[in-house]
Amino acid sequence: MTDTCLEESSALSMQKSAGPVRFYELDSLRGLAALVVVLHHFAFGFGFPKTLVRFPYRMIMDGHGVLILFFVLSGFVVTLSYQNKKHLEYRSYIVKRVCRLYLPYLGALALSILFALHFHGGVPDSRANAWWVNSTWAHPVGFRLVIQHILFLGNYDWAQFNTAFWFLVHEMRISLVFPFIALAVLRLSSRWSLLLAFVLSAIARPLAQLFAPVFPPDPAMSYVFHSQTFFTLHYMGLSIAGAILAKNMGRIATWYGRLSKPLVGVLAVATVILIGYRQVFAKVTPGFLYSEQLVDWVMAAGARLLIIAALNEHVFQRFLHFAIIQRMGKLSYSIYLVHGTILFALIYILPGQGFSLGIFVLYLILVFGVAEVFHRLVEKPAIALARMIR
Repeated sequence: MTDTCLEESSALSMQKSAGPVRFYELDSLRGLAALVVVLHHFAFGFGFPKTLVRFPYRMIMDGHGVLILFFVLSGFVVTLSYQNKKHLEYRSYIVKRVCRLYLPYLGALALSILFALHFHGGVPDSRANAWWVNSTWAHPVGFRLVIQHILFLGNYDWAQFNTAFWFLVHEMRISLVFPFIALAVLRLSSRWSLLLAFVLSAIARPLAQLFAPVFPPDPAMSYVFHSQTFFTLHYMGLSIAGAILAKNMGRIATWYGRLSKPLVGVLAVATVILIGYRQVFAKVTPGFLYSEQLVDWVMAAGARLLIIAALNEHVFQRFLHFAIIQRMGKLSYSIYLVHGTILFALIYILPGQGFSLGIFVLYLILVFGVAEVFHRLVEKPAIALARMIR
């Protein structure tokens, strides 16, 4: 089976007659996206100099935007793997998903709980984003919350142990049903598939509002709302957008090859604008027209353009083939899993501390160092176990 968005990417060729192909470009995209999340969360925890947090930083360092890329990329890769398959092989798929996604997640959960046992209770912080800094490890470790994190039970406080876990909760839920969706997308017309994606996205918020115990009154706390179970439907819709792209990638590649260089440049600019849309342009949108789900769809359009460029634009491909970027791609899942724990350990060790170059360098060294160790000790054995399954 093919890997999902935060794992090694092995997929079938865009042409039905071709054999298995490894898309190293997609690995590299994941690595760059993981780096963006690492920097984005550091900016929340310690801040960045004002000269760096203005345009164009906001356009390219939107952590939420690259997570939208992850959802689209996940649907893209899984759907490619089913283009030539006649049987679902669901049992094998699920066991491999557990090995590749869930087992490393449990390892990262255990690491964050170990730190939370010592560091908890909140830290003094007078900045505007103090609410975010104190959303993780704010309370002593509770047995019930640990069980909820293990079993994904109910609408629980997913940020309490690791602020990055919310994505994995949705991703693993989607993984349970996405093979069926991928096969449906390959058989239905793209219009019907896109309609299904929009419907799933549209009903997510009403269902979440209907069943949510309390709707957060503070807009800054809207991240809590997005952890609601029904919001998985919205992100499933974004994954379907990736599946539709995979289905039509052969024709899209042909179309892209005929574009002039000026048009390719226009698409490149459009890609950056769309992925970073939330950070700049959405802020000036009138309130009555604003919708977080609509903004996600705008960024998903940018994510689709980015995938197209990664697989068809030779200049971009050469950049993505740099060894250091490919190594980040190899470590991307581990980087994503451990970086939040490293960040909040530093926040608790250095309470109220703002940006400094020394802390920033130390943070990067620790993130990539711990990710390397985690990859070797936890993720690689899980991958090896998955490959043994037939």
